Amino acid sequence: MTDEKFFMEEERVLIRSESDGVVSLPSSPWEAVPLDEISGQPGEQKCVAGGQMFQQSATQLVSFGGFVQETKQCEPELRVLMVSQVGHYVSGWKRVQTKGASPHARANFGAAVAHGKLYVHGGSSDAYHGDMVVYNFEMGVWSKFRDETAAHGPGAVMSHTLSYHAGRLYSFGGVKGSTGKSSSELWSIAVDKPDNGWVKHADAPTSRSDHSALVWNNTLNVFFGTDG
Repeated sequence: MTDEKFFMEEERVLIRSESDGVVSLPSSPWEAVPLDEISGQPGEQKCVAGGQMFQQSATQLVSFGGFVQETKQCEPELRVLMVSQVGHYVSGWKRVQTKGASPHARANFGAAVAHGKLYVHGGSSDAYHGDMVVYNFEMGVWSKFRDETAAHGPGAVMSHTLSYHAGRLYSFGGVKGSTGKSSSELWSIAVDKPDNGWVKHADAPTSRSDHSALVWNNTLNVFFGTDG
């Protein structure tokens, strides 16, 4: 079996939308970013798989969690990368000093950013997780979203997606801890009324995990994945 390779460098591609809606790419669109532009202080950014990256603002990129190749463990760290308005890096990755109870270290979780908050749900480390935690970017505080001990809801799940739309978070698919198999379940919960609990919607035609999901034009679009 070929050894799995982990990357900590970045590659990026310029995408430009023309007036007619056609996406235009330059002749050599991909650009390799030198590692010393984004590495930050020693130990601030590692080779991570199964984490996620978000745009917090026009000048901040944020990463959370993932499996660290060097330690062979998941981590609960939150890191930020400052960028300029034109896409140049202002500083390397820096670990964010947070307050509140730090979440369990995890990878392969679902996550979404909405109204200045990062919502992290499920994932895996040495076990499957079914909790939801929230990070308030302005206050720098982690908190628990709601009591996830109730049986009703997505439960412990990994490799799923969490998407935000119109005041609700939508959890779709993933590998269920109870079965070890991919799921076709779609659940949602109101961010401002979490005590109302999760609402189950119609199952998708196919079970999926390790997929991608995007909310666009009032629809949840699910791409790719596996049904293993």
